[in-house]
Amino acid sequence: MATKFNDILNKDIWTGDEVGKMVVFSLIDSYKQTLNGVKIPKELFSVELLNKMLSLLNDSEQTIRYHRYVGLNHWIMQFAAIANTNLIEASGRLGHIMSIISVAAAIENHHLFIEKAPIIMTQKQYDETSEHEKNKAKNGIAIIRHEDINNSSIVDKNGYYINSEFSNIGIICGLEQFTKLNDDYMNHIELIQDDREVILDDYYSVLGYNTAIELIAEYIDMPEFLIFKANDSFLSNKIEKINNLIETLKFDIENIEYNHKQNNHLKSVKLKVIEDYFQPIDWKSLKIPAKAINKAKSMLTDNMKAFEAQDAIFYNTLATRGFING
Repeated sequence: MATKFNDILNKDIWTGDEVGKMVVFSLIDSYKQTLNGVKIPKELFSVELLNKMLSLLNDSEQTIRYHRYVGLNHWIMQFAAIANTNLIEASGRLGHIMSIISVAAAIENHHLFIEKAPIIMTQKQYDETSEHEKNKAKNGIAIIRHEDINNSSIVDKNGYYINSEFSNIGIICGLEQFTKLNDDYMNHIELIQDDREVILDDYYSVLGYNTAIELIAEYIDMPEFLIFKANDSFLSNKIEKINNLIETLKFDIENIEYNHKQNNHLKSVKLKVIEDYFQPIDWKSLKIPAKAINKAKSMLTDNMKAFEAQDAIFYNTLATRGFING
């Protein structure tokens, strides 16, 4: 049966665990009030009552047990903040990848628009284009008359219309930025690879932190403690959204029939970029090893030594990738 606040409160004498659990109940209550927008949470019980309870502890062992719960309070305040930081950091990295994929998708949509639109030519270009070339215009040809050319930047030195699809936008912020077409391509590659590793590290850390919360709640027999779990589904849902967008982008690139040899070559280049740097983020394979869970449990059952000192071993055992090889 789970520990109840009123059951402890109504006793005449207490154990170190019971007084410690009162302190934990107080932290949980304050946290609930904060979540509900209370700026200055009300105390669950008075300092005078706490002092009375402490004065009635039987021996030093009970006092030690109490102080382990105080250590637990310090632990949760420290590592709940770290878990929240991990959520924020991973979300930012996912946002960076999302922006890259979104821009790349917009560029491919532009190519699709160009593919379905008539080929634009100047009158001179039309007059000099062979019959074979005119047959490639599946959607017709739009001719710009010489007298309508008010801006010389839209034609090249031969008087031919400059297709906007050959602009440098893809090299600057599309998938081509991860190729040698972009002078800074190695930095872009390193950044996206770092993004992916940080996302996986942060997700694993949040998963490990939540595992710690579950183990603690079970050990101290207090389901209310689960309120401190971090929202790992926020990250997994965001990762899945990006994975789906990447698959959609890959499908679009594979199925666009580019009109020019240059862009047909770029198709294979873009697909290679996706294959090398934008594989689905495999968050589902991240599991906390049984060896780590068993070690963490032993630190709880051994007189709650997990909270004797704030040395982060209990947290790192569960929340740091590679800390324990499962």
